[in-house]
Order: sequence, then structure tokens, then C-alpha cells
Amino acid sequence: STSVDPTAMAKEIVDLCTAVKDAPRSDRVGQGTVRTHSFKELCEKAEDRYEDRSIDESLLLGLQALALAACLYRGPHRKMSRDRAIRVANAALEHYRHMGAEPGEALALCALARLQLLRDRPDMAIRLATEAVGKFQKMGDQKAEASALAIVVDAHMLKAALVVSGKTLRDSRYVKLTASERDAEIQRLRAKHCEDALLEVQRAQELFAMTKDKRGKADLMCTLVEVYLGMESLDDAKEAAMNARDAFHDLGDRRGEQTALLLELDAHIAERDGREAVDVGREIVKLFRKAKDRKGEIEGMLTLLKVHQMTGQTGEVVKLVSEIRSACREEREAKMEGQAVDALMQTHIQGGRIDEAISTAQEAMDLYRRANDKSGEAMALHACACLRLDRFFEQLEKDLQEFRSRGCLQQYYKQPDMASYEECRSMVEKAAQLFKAAGDKQGQAMAEETHRTTEQRAAMMNDPDVTKQVMKDGRIVDVIRTWNPKKQAQGGDENLALGDYAG
Repeated sequence: STSVDPTAMAKEIVDLCTAVKDAPRSDRVGQGTVRTHSFKELCEKAEDRYEDRSIDESLLLGLQALALAACLYRGPHRKMSRDRAIRVANAALEHYRHMGAEPGEALALCALARLQLLRDRPDMAIRLATEAVGKFQKMGDQKAEASALAIVVDAHMLKAALVVSGKTLRDSRYVKLTASERDAEIQRLRAKHCEDALLEVQRAQELFAMTKDKRGKADLMCTLVEVYLGMESLDDAKEAAMNARDAFHDLGDRRGEQTALLLELDAHIAERDGREAVDVGREIVKLFRKAKDRKGEIEGMLTLLKVHQMTGQTGEVVKLVSEIRSACREEREAKMEGQAVDALMQTHIQGGRIDEAISTAQEAMDLYRRANDKSGEAMALHACACLRLDRFFEQLEKDLQEFRSRGCLQQYYKQPDMASYEECRSMVEKAAQLFKAAGDKQGQAMAEETHRTTEQRAAMMNDPDVTKQVMKDGRIVDVIRTWNPKKQAQGGDENLALGDYAG
């Protein structure tokens, strides 16, 4: 258990936050621009106060930083850090309750609420954050009250996301619903949770306006876009996104502008407005190009690339991939180059250019390996294996059809390319191992399912689904139940994965 000694708690929180602050930028993407800006400032102040032995002040600043850093503890590979953060936040809460110090108690409640969101426990997060709201109200701290309300908003949005994922529709009352009834119930519950979030957003907006907290208000505007998207109020979502972008522009925050533009992009995509989506994608690229932020520009080009893919603009995809690869090589960004090549592979698949797709998948694998991106490498490896397996089974079925059409005579049988098949199976197995090492459970499940379905396809090919009757004097004297006479001649080979069982 974590010590309730304030010095030990302050040290542990500073260590946790410093690890986040010093992480590579790629690990910090998605944290939320305003939170990132505020987090760094709070973390550095907490470090300074700890060094000055101002322990109480360091602990309070550290708790605020921990709440903002919490979203980075998502995923199984972060479980150890997440558990440490929860332990020390609980210890801080116990310490401040024992001391009767409500400001510290409220900050500890906010940190715990954020951490509970990572554990997919929105109801507990709402309970903790609502308790913090009450304490901040009592103290007259409107800015902190608004920040606590923002946690409640995020919790309601998490509830909506969990409904859509199906995780909250597993108890007995939903089992008897038809597919259409289940979809209707999902939409009803999603709308309800978004409406609950909207009420809290409006309260928090008023508080941020009263305290003239421009950063907090801008961040909340982005959350408001997500609420409107969940409610399918697309015009409201676009307007809120544009307001958020203006607010971040006034703050001189390019990353904030990017976040707002990405949300506006989501609204145009939901509206199936490809032209506007492409325009927004280009705006993101221009935003960073103007600021001479080369890495930000590449991120923008990758976003635009996805939009071109969605709108089926193959020529634009090929052209932009070439630009991105050139920029990535200049910046030595192997991972982002891998993402561009990956997108090109998907475009080849959509166009039915399988040879090109296999070639680009292999190239993406190499790039992700160089970048030490296990999840990316696994995805490319899995895609390559699937493309090759599809080709293998198509050729096998074609050969079998010809064999059957010629009366299942031995001289017309073509031996399948078992070396290629076994290589593909090994690739799928390796992809599953890489997904597991990366903590990507969804990817691991996908690769394991591919392995199962491949085995099933092979077994179906093995079934003797063609019979040949040998007649003499109007009577059946023999029945051949195999499409591989070589197996009978050789006495069988149990090691062949596609070994063909004779009747």
C-alpha cells in the first residue's frame, strides 16, 4: 500500500507526472491540447516545489497534474502506472479527509474520477467528480468547479461510447431483443447519455465564461462538438468546432486548432460531405506548414490522405503518399512513413491490385519494424498474410474445379503450394504475438480469429465432397470419395496441413 506520508506521496506523484511529461511526443498525442499545456506547467511547478521542500504545495499541484495526465494511462501496457496513480490518489484523499482539508480532498477526488474513466467506470467517476463539484461550490472556486464538471461530461460521453460498443447491453433484459430492437435501444440510450452530457456542458461553459478561463472554455468547446456528434446534430457540431478553432487561434495554440479541425472533419464525414472534408484536411496541412512545423505538417497530410481514401480519390492518394514519404525520410519518421504505405496498400486492395497490395504490405512491415511499432508491424503482417491466403485458396479452388471437371483422374491433380500456406499461417501467428506484445487485445483477437478461419477453410477443402461411382452391368461396384488420388497412392501424409482425407 502507498504511504500516507505527504512527502512520499508528493514524490510518487511527481515521478508519475514527470514520466508522462518526458515521454516521446507520439505517446502524448490525443491527450487534449489544453490539458497538455496546463499539465506541463503544473508538473514543472510541482517538481520545483518538491525540490524546495514545499511539500503541501507540491502535493496539491501534483494532484492537479495527475488528473490531467490520467488519460495517458489507458491500455494494458499502462496498467502498472495506472494502478500506482490510483493508489497514491486514494492515499492523498485519505490524508486530506483526515486533515479536514477540503481543497486537497476535492483535487484528489478529481484525480481519482479521471482515473476511473480509464477503467471504464463512468458511474463511479460521476460520483467522485460530483462530490468534488460540491466541495468547490462550497469554497467558491468556480474555475475548479467547472473543471470537475468537465469530468462529469466526459463520464456521460463514456457511457454513450460503452452503449455503442455493446458492453452495457449484456444483461438478461436485453437478451430477448431482436436486432432492430437492440439497435433502437442503443440509439435511445446513446442519445440520453449525450443529453445528460449537454446539460453539464452548459453549466461548465457558464462557469468558464464567468472566470474568463479561455483555455478551459476552448477545451470544453471540443467536448461540446463530440456531444453534438453523438446526438447527430451535425450543424451544431460544425458550428461548435469552428468556434473552438477560433478560440484556439486566439490563444496561439496550433495543436488546439488541429483538434478542432479534426472534429469539424468528423462532422463533414458524418454528413458524407467529401468536398468539405477534403477542404478541412487541407486546412490542417496549411496550419502546420505556415508555422514551419514539419512533423505537424506530416500528421496533417496523413489526415488528408485518409479523407482522399474515403472519397475514392486514388490519384490523389498515390500523389500524397509520395509527398509524405519524402517528408518522412527527411525527418526520419519511419512510423509515419509506414502509415502512408499502409494507406497505399488499402487503396490497392480497394482497386483489386493484389500484387501491389502485397508488395506495399511487406514494405509497411519493414518500416514499422524499423520504428519499433509492434502494433503497426502486426497489422501490416496480418494484412499481407490474409492477401496471400486469399490468393492461395482461390488458386486451390480453381485447381479443384478443374480436377473435378476431368473426372478426378490422377494426372489432372495439382499439388497445392503448401510451403506458401505454411508461411502464411506462421505470419498470422507472429502477428498475434506482436499484437499481444503491444497490448493490442483487439488486434490479437483479430489475428487469432484469422488463424481459426484459415484452419476451417483448410478443413473444408479436405472434405471429400466429390464422389465417383464405378458401374458394371448396371450395378455400383466401387465409390471413390476423394479428390486427391495421390494421397492414397502415397499412403497418406498426416503432416500436411491441407492433407486430403480419402474416404
